[in-house]
Amino acid sequence: MEHEKTVSQLVKELNGSQANISTHLKTLKAIGVLQSRQQGKYVYYSIRDESICEFLQYLEEMLLNMRKQALEGI
Repeated sequence: MEHEKTVSQLVKELNGSQANISTHLKTLKAIGVLQSRQQGKYVYYSIRDESICEFLQYLEEMLLNMRKQALEGI
């Protein structure tokens, strides 16, 4: 599955603590946003539904546009 990440990868990319990221992943999995699979000693997390990715991309675009408009107004 594409876009899978381990806790260690997320810790490195986000520069966060393993405990904090693990807690967030557990919560997101419990509410159905994430899914996971184990391969050997690693657990790989990914977003459960592509529509969640699409929504997050739309939200990011909207926020970037709002920021751009705010900066142009200064």
